[in-house]
Amino acid sequence: AAAIGSAANRCIAPRWYPKFLTAPSILIRMDADQAGQGASEQISLLSRAIKCVQVPQGKDVNDFYLLAGQEAATNWIKMSLE
Repeated sequence: AAAIGSAANRCIAPRWYPKFLTAPSILIRMDADQAGQGASEQISLLSRAIKCVQVPQGKDVNDFYLLAGQEAATNWIKMSLE
């Protein structure tokens, strides 16, 4: 997992572009607001491997991890990749 950008900064570092072309699966998690949804749509166009996901609990991935724990977070990632 890697944080590579945000809707606020509206850019993804170019060093990540090759990963978008070669990774078998990429999970994208942005905020549920309009800016986050727009960023998700733009990022989705980069690769068919990209899947936009929502966190089951909490505002963001970190909140979910802190609330539910490592096992739940790991299981959520595994299920999201299926």
